Formats: sequence, C-alpha cells, structure tokens
Amino acid sequence: MLIALAKPFEKIVASVTEKHDPDQIKTYKTALVFIALTMGFGGLCWGVICVATGLYYAMYIPFGYVFITIFNLIAFFKHKNLKVARPIQLFFSILLPFAFQWTIGGFVSSGSVMVWAVLALIGLLTCHPTRGVNIWLFFFIILCFFSGFFEEYFFQLFPTIKTPDLGKSLFVVNISAVAIVLFFLSKYFINNEKKLKLAFEGQLNAINSTVATVELNAYGKIKSVNESFLKLSTLLPNEIVGKHFDDIFETSKDHLQKTSFLEDLKNGISKNDAFKINSTTGAKKWINATFTPVKDIDDTVTKIITLCTDITSDKTKSFEFEVQSKAMNQFNVIADFSLDGKLLDANDIFLKATKYKKLDAIQGIKHDELLVTDEEMSLKPFWPNIIFKGSIEGEFIRKNKYGKDIWLRGAYTVVKDIDGKPYKVIFFGQDISEKKRLELRTQEQFEKLKKVDEQLRKYSERLIEINENLKNTQVELEFRNHSIKNIVKSAPIIVFSLDSSGNFTIIEGKGLELAELTESTLKGKSAFKFFEDDEPAKEAIGNALKGIESSLHIEVGDVKFRTYFVPNKDDKENIDGVTGIAIEIDSLSEK
Repeated sequence: MLIALAKPFEKIVASVTEKHDPDQIKTYKTALVFIALTMGFGGLCWGVICVATGLYYAMYIPFGYVFITIFNLIAFFKHKNLKVARPIQLFFSILLPFAFQWTIGGFVSSGSVMVWAVLALIGLLTCHPTRGVNIWLFFFIILCFFSGFFEEYFFQLFPTIKTPDLGKSLFVVNISAVAIVLFFLSKYFINNEKKLKLAFEGQLNAINSTVATVELNAYGKIKSVNESFLKLSTLLPNEIVGKHFDDIFETSKDHLQKTSFLEDLKNGISKNDAFKINSTTGAKKWINATFTPVKDIDDTVTKIITLCTDITSDKTKSFEFEVQSKAMNQFNVIADFSLDGKLLDANDIFLKATKYKKLDAIQGIKHDELLVTDEEMSLKPFWPNIIFKGSIEGEFIRKNKYGKDIWLRGAYTVVKDIDGKPYKVIFFGQDISEKKRLELRTQEQFEKLKKVDEQLRKYSERLIEINENLKNTQVELEFRNHSIKNIVKSAPIIVFSLDSSGNFTIIEGKGLELAELTESTLKGKSAFKFFEDDEPAKEAIGNALKGIESSLHIEVGDVKFRTYFVPNKDDKENIDGVTGIAIEIDSLSEK
C-alpha cells in the first residue's frame, strides 16, 4: 500500500518544486507536503471520531485543520512560495492538536492528542533550516506547560470523554499513528539523504579525476588541492596549502573588489573569474576558476570548492585577437547592422568617414537612409541583395552627413551564430575617399591637358604657318627698312622713339643736321627736359603717353618742324611709349 502511495506522493511533490530549486529546497518542500498530508489525514480521522462520539462542537478543530491544510497546499501549488506556506502549516500543526486536546478533556481523556504536535515539531527539522526551529520549539514548550497547568480546568470545562478504556484506546492510536508517520518520514529522508550522498560522492570523484579542484575555508585559505590542480599549476602542495587564495590566484582587481569577491562567497554567492597562476619555476598559467560555497544545515558557508580549467591557450589567443581587433579598429571602417538594415554599432573611423560626431545620433537608422546614394537605390534594392548572397565586396559610393560623396572599399558580410542562423551584417573596409578624389582630380587634369595639347598642336601648326609668312615678310621688311633708312638719311626729317617715361630711345634722320643736333646728345635723355621751355611740345608728349595722338609745329633753333606724336601699344593695349616724326616745314611745303 505504501509503495502504491509513493508514486502519487512524488507527483504531488513535483508540482510544488521548480527546475532551478536547489536540492535542499526540494527536500524542504517534500517534507512540508508530507507533514501536511499525514496530519491532514489524522485531522480527518479525528473529525470522524468526534462525529461518531457526539462531540459536535469539538469536530470543528480537526475539520478546520483539514480545510486550512487544503487551502494552504492549493496556494503552495500555485505560487510555490515555501517561505509563506511553511510557517502557516507549522503554526496550525502545532497549535491545533493542543487546542483539540483542551476541548475533549485534557491529556487522559483525549489520549494525549497533543502528540500530533510532536510530529509537526520533529518534521520541522526536515522542512526548515535549523536556525529557525528554536522559536517553534519554544512555542511547543509553552503550549505543553499551559496544558499541564490548566489540565483540571479543561477537564471540568469539557467533561466529554470520561471512559477510561476509550482514553487508553485513543492514547494507543495517537502514539501508534505518530510513531508510524515518524518512522516512514525518517526512513524516506534517510534513504533520500543516502542517495544524495552517493550521487554527490560520485560526482565529486568524477570531478576530482577530470577537473582541477581547490578546497578553501570560509575565509579564503586553501585547505587542500587535488593532483589535477598540482599538474596544472606546476606547484607543490607545501607551496599552496595554508595560503590565502589571493597568494596563488593572481588578479588585476583592486583591494575593494577582492574584499567584495570574498564577501560574496561568504554570503553563499558563487563566483567565476579568470586568474593567473605564477609557479616557483616561473611558468605562467591562466585558469578559469568557479568558486562554489558549500553550506551546512544552518545555511552557513563552511567551505568553498573551486573548479579550475586551463585557459592559457584561449587567453593567449584572446590577447592576440584583442590586439588584432584594436589594430583593425584603428585603421578600418567597421559597422554592424541588424538583418533589417538598422545600424547597431560603428567604430570611430566610420563616424569620421561619415562626419558624425556621436554614434547615438545614427543608431537605429536604416542603411539605405543613412548611406546609400540615390543612384544605387534607383538601380536595385541594395540591402536585400546582401541578405540573399551572404556577402558583397567592392568599392561603394556613399553619402556622408552633409550629402557629399565618400568611397568605401570593403565587404558586407552576413554573420551567423553557432547554429548557422544569420543574426547581423558587418561591414569591414577602408575609407578610400581621398584616393578617389585624387584619382578624379588627376583624371580631370589629364582631360584638361589633352585639350591643351590639342590646342598647342593647332597653335604649333599655326605658328609654323605664321613663321613661313614672317620669313617672307621679313625679307620684304628688310628691303623696305633699307629703303626707309636711305630716305631718313637723305630726307629733312627726324624719326624718334620715346619710352614710357618720355626718354629718347631712338633718334635719327637728316633733320638732326639742319637743327644742329646729334644722336649722341639726345639718346637716353628726357624729351620733357629737351622741350622744357616749350609748353605745347611737353603737352603733346604727355598726351601721347596717355594714348592721344597729336601734331604741332616745333621750332628747334632756326628750323621749324611739323611734328607728329603717335602712342605705342603692347598686346594688352597698354601704352608703353611714343613714336614720332618731325618733318622740316619748308621741305614739307615743297612736297
């Protein structure tokens, strides 16, 4: 029969426990359900006895206990809150047997029904931390003394069961029922404890044979280590045992963090971290250590078991990866996008290239809205193409914050998790905007140079043609120049040239002899100085230097000349001098 009841009982217990409950909590919950069900059944039996013997007013206590138990268990099944259900059940399991005994005449008449409270008290040790049981024991003792002092009063107040044989029978029933329940309760939990102990020892042996372990006391001092840890650390037992774990497990944490780490362990909080071990041989090992506090039945941490794994190789690779990652972040554009194209993260190089100061300003914006040019959008949807292909690489024209073109060379790659499921897209590349702008400027200059070269070629052909014409013209000019020089030498004229300051640069002709002048006395001299007493002549020279042609009669000694002043202009139409001719008036009249 007991075996048949075991399976339903296990199902009931399973309904109040949760997967994440520690084994100790599961034990507490199991014990509470066991006490509630057995004492509830006892209450039901006592209620029936009251009805059968006509104790109608007394039956409310056992039946009331049954109803309280039912409602408390229903709430326990629903909320699984041990801290609420346990004190309610224990309070009524200790109080109501005493109250029931009082209402049916005391110790003798009731057969010491208060012994059911002993069941609750002893069961308390299996469903409650030992630190909290003293209060319940004190509560039980008070009720015992209260019952003893007022025994006669209860007998007179409730003279209900006065038959000695019935009292003896009830005493036998109460003692037997409570003994049976206590026996099976103890047997169940002793067997369960043995199973847990064997399972724990098996797990501990398996761990010790495969994992490096260190046992610490509650204050962090090393009590023992296994062979696996000695091999891992290359240390000897006398170099480890008795020392504080800080002396062996080296970490970069400051004093306050170390203190907080140990305080958490003392409070029963497991910790995990990476540490470096320095052996006496100088060898350095990195380990991952998990510190697990072990508590006694009073919920006090008595020791700490530390499981260690060698992560030296992983740590070295991690350092190398961090260096590589840092280097890549310093010189490459990196940006992460969600599968629907929203920007998740980006490095400083990306922000610099796109002219954004803060990542917050662009997080959550879609790729097409943030970067893609109108031209690319008009060709085909860019982002769906990445998701479809898995990776696209090349040179991409993008827009920065101010709408100006930037060029990025790299690849968009779909990143997958360990199950092969895509979860984001990463862009990794370089900003080649300056190089591209230089290429465009070079191409533009090349095109301009091609045009200039074409023009120069045309000009060269034209110059060759002009040169040929000049050669022909030069011969003709030389002939004319020779003829003019002969005329100038024989004709009564003076030909002269003035620079922009009005100084004679050229002066020759037969007219010089008539005026009793020589080329050497005038060349390089100022015309304004020569005509300093002739205001009309100076005015005419000044007008000519301003671009105004003029002519007038000038007397030089006894000779009169008709003089013409013509401005000289360069290619840009600027006046750079004056050309003049003076003709002796008598000769002019003759002509």
